Amino acid sequence: MSPPLSGNFFKPTNSREYFYLTNFNWNLLNAGIASFGYYSIHRNSHKKWSISELNIRKRKLERALAVNIGLDFLYIASGILLRNASNPNDMNKHQSYLGVGNSFILQGGFLFVYDYVFLKRLKKLKYKR
Repeated sequence: MSPPLSGNFFKPTNSREYFYLTNFNWNLLNAGIASFGYYSIHRNSHKKWSISELNIRKRKLERALAVNIGLDFLYIASGILLRNASNPNDMNKHQSYLGVGNSFILQGGFLFVYDYVFLKRLKKLKYKR
């Protein structure tokens, strides 16, 4: 269930509620990043670009995506660490670590696939004079 619709939006009690709340927060951040990207593309779409400028921007984007792929592995690894770091005897912490860890694994996995596919397609793109 969506965190705003649940009765425990600010006080999750089980791993599923922590998972949904963490995903909800990540999606708010993702919406902000996507909005900024859309605005940037719209602003730059009116510029005249030379082939050399496009190639420079392409190389920078390839580098940024390669770094992001490394960061995606860190998301997944930190999710696995969170899942395994909790003590099952401390139910409140165990539930939060389990839910947040699962969310990090899901977000990191999605971002890895997205960045990897984007990088592969970008590398195939060639600008000719």
